[in-house]
Amino acid sequence: MKNDTTESEAENWLQAGEQSQITEDIERLSEEMGGDGMQYVFNVLEWMKESIGNFEGGGDEWRSNFRNRTASDIIKSKKASGCGDLAVVFCALVRTKGIPAVFVEMPYKEWLEKEFDGNWTNHVLARIFIDGKWYWVDPTRGNVGVSGPRQVGGGIDYVKLSEGIDSWSLGI
Repeated sequence: MKNDTTESEAENWLQAGEQSQITEDIERLSEEMGGDGMQYVFNVLEWMKESIGNFEGGGDEWRSNFRNRTASDIIKSKKASGCGDLAVVFCALVRTKGIPAVFVEMPYKEWLEKEFDGNWTNHVLARIFIDGKWYWVDPTRGNVGVSGPRQVGGGIDYVKLSEGIDSWSLGI
């Protein structure tokens, strides 16, 4: 990741994807949260922690919703199918305040180094650009940091697989 990112390069990450469209409901919610810059980011993370629960992992309801909904749908249901849903919501909300946000798909390094057992072990994080600096964000844990994914993602070693506007822009 370049540290010399220009404002215009960061602005590429302000656009919304099909999954992360900024609807009137998302704009209204953003206004209610208040704050600017990093304070707004913390307000979003706190709201998400208090307002969005999880589907039971592996059940039919989880399967039918996994990476299959827009940010607006996730917010309305108040349930996420995992870290990908939370990252989509986070990215959409911070973009409403003009904060560039990148959706980052990251498998666990340990998982990549072992024989495939049929299970995909990964996590989705975000990167945001505020005041000329990139920050890593784990919307699931509510962590923000500058050192990298391991710092915000629970001490796990990750490998960046891909990054985009949202999971659908990555073909997931």
